Amino acid sequence: MESVNTGTTSPNQPDQKILEWLEKANKICLSATTLIAAVILSGWLVPAIGSLLPGGWMLMQVSTAVCVLLLSFSLMLNQQKGNAYLLLASWTCAGAAILIAGTALFNHWIGEGTGIGRLFVAEGMLPMTHPMSIQSAFCFVLLGLLLIIDYKRQDWLGHVSDALIMALVILILVFISGYIIDASHLFGQSSKILISLQSLVSIILLTFVQAGRRTPYGFYSVLVGIGIGSHSARIVLPYSILISWLIIFSGERLAVNTLNLAYAAALTSATLAALLIILVVLLARMINSLEKQLRDTSLTDELTGIHNRRGFYLLGEQALRDARRSANPATLLFFDVDGLKRANDTLGHDVGSQLLCDIATLLHANFRDSDIVGRLGGDEFAVLTHGPQNDMSSALQRLREATKTAKKAGNRPYTISFSVGKVMVEPQNSESLDELLARADAAMYRNKRERQAGRNEVKIEKII
Repeated sequence: MESVNTGTTSPNQPDQKILEWLEKANKICLSATTLIAAVILSGWLVPAIGSLLPGGWMLMQVSTAVCVLLLSFSLMLNQQKGNAYLLLASWTCAGAAILIAGTALFNHWIGEGTGIGRLFVAEGMLPMTHPMSIQSAFCFVLLGLLLIIDYKRQDWLGHVSDALIMALVILILVFISGYIIDASHLFGQSSKILISLQSLVSIILLTFVQAGRRTPYGFYSVLVGIGIGSHSARIVLPYSILISWLIIFSGERLAVNTLNLAYAAALTSATLAALLIILVVLLARMINSLEKQLRDTSLTDELTGIHNRRGFYLLGEQALRDARRSANPATLLFFDVDGLKRANDTLGHDVGSQLLCDIATLLHANFRDSDIVGRLGGDEFAVLTHGPQNDMSSALQRLREATKTAKKAGNRPYTISFSVGKVMVEPQNSESLDELLARADAAMYRNKRERQAGRNEVKIEKII
């Protein structure tokens, strides 16, 4: 049986307003990271500029600033998916950032420095240069890998992207926790080799851009959906992270003299926040799934896949109000399936169910997507549409031709046939949908009697 599209909107469908907001936020974030890195790099290259910068700017090392610039450029170029040259340039920038950060990690491992960050520094600034911190280098490697993977992928590489984003989020939470409770070893190796506030802000902004682009396609798509679960997640998520930090910070303040507790509190708060993120996402996905099931159950006929009586009434009453407001005529059709009882009694209910599904498929295929098609119960169907009478006559003719074609296709132990009653509703008519259905039902019975008498004309009852 051909499946019938009910037109129900999935709660996991992205909210376009949120996507537009993310796009604007991404541009602001990229501009901010580029400005931060460019200004600090200028301070290293030109001592006169450096003398104008506020204290502490040198904590963001040359290699760190270069990586931030490379990743920012890569993100800007990565948006141009249709241009192979720009995409190649994006990958080149991301690869260069991975190379610089990977070299820093290797140098920390072997305990030696290659001095890459000293190559472009003004001579008077050389004594103040230091290696990139392990934490910064690891974040840049993860960001670079994310940029090389297409953020729209939904295969196993897409799952890798989701995992890398979660790893970055966990690291950022650890670094922030370290700053909050002054656990310096969580965000650096010494007072000179660490993730400075400038670097941390840049990493947060770059991660936000990466996550924002990936979110509509991956595990975290629920966060930008239109469903109730998605809306709940967007409200609960920031509060859950903030509350976890406040709890840990309050506990650490109460036991400030216990040094080990500070490190334990930082790690605990970051882990708790990460777990809360996963929990909120899982709960939101579950709520959206339940919402869709509830909507389908309440408005959709389980057997045929079209609207049930409740769905037809809900949408039909709204359609009538819209037609009256726009001064457009509407047409209500009432169908009764011929021979359903005989098919159930002689061939079984499975065959009778197949007959109903065939009728539903024919109705759905031969009326417009904007028309409301529903099964009112048993062997009764209804269609509410708008437009001139000629359009409706054409639709009924298409339905008759499609029914003849279905009969000729064979392989069915029953004959597809139905009686139909039709009423046209003028804009000034104020009758309820129940009253109109009663008139259409009566017109259908007249049509059934005329067909049994050998006349197959469908008369129109005009309601004004």
